[in-house]
Amino acid sequence: MCALLAPLHAQFSTPGFDFPSFNSPYSRLGLGDLATRQNAATLGMGRMTAAWQDPLQANLSNPAAMAFLRTASFEGALFAKHASLEGPEGTDDVWNGNLAYLSLAFPLVNPLNRVLENRQTPFNWAMNVSLAPWSTVGYIVTAQSEIPPMDTVNNYFLGSGGVYALTWGNGWRYKNFAAGVHLNWLFGKIASNRQVEFLTTESP
Repeated sequence: MCALLAPLHAQFSTPGFDFPSFNSPYSRLGLGDLATRQNAATLGMGRMTAAWQDPLQANLSNPAAMAFLRTASFEGALFAKHASLEGPEGTDDVWNGNLAYLSLAFPLVNPLNRVLENRQTPFNWAMNVSLAPWSTVGYIVTAQSEIPPMDTVNNYFLGSGGVYALTWGNGWRYKNFAAGVHLNWLFGKIASNRQVEFLTTESP
């Protein structure tokens, strides 16, 4: 059996099926291609998420780092991805994009009040709400097999959709020790479809 990637301009008549905007054959497994789920700052630091903390930006991967926030932080980002697919009918260049993340984080202990009241406390508490893709699904795969002596079977596998994560996080800090927790609500839609085509050659 041989498998090949079908070009994106191929036509499939599948009622009620959302045609995928990109082609990633490995997204057929599990929930699809897992998203990075990191903000621009941690990506710029080489994805160093465990130890990175900043008083002006939230760390979406490590909730404990949010406890070091000193002001409200709102961030949003988009992403674009390019892929080149080769098949028997030629090469297709594919572009696609999506929301990377939306994040709102803020300290629940106001540092400005501490300054105005001339009050020092070693405790801090911050909260974060974010929305980001958890995984994406998009594939168009054709597998052809032969059944001796004269039948050929074409299997078409199509998938589209994805899963988003709505995250609520809290971070607590006492002096230089911090801890945090993330709660994720996953939602979305993944559609998978398979078509089988039998090509029969009549015997002479």
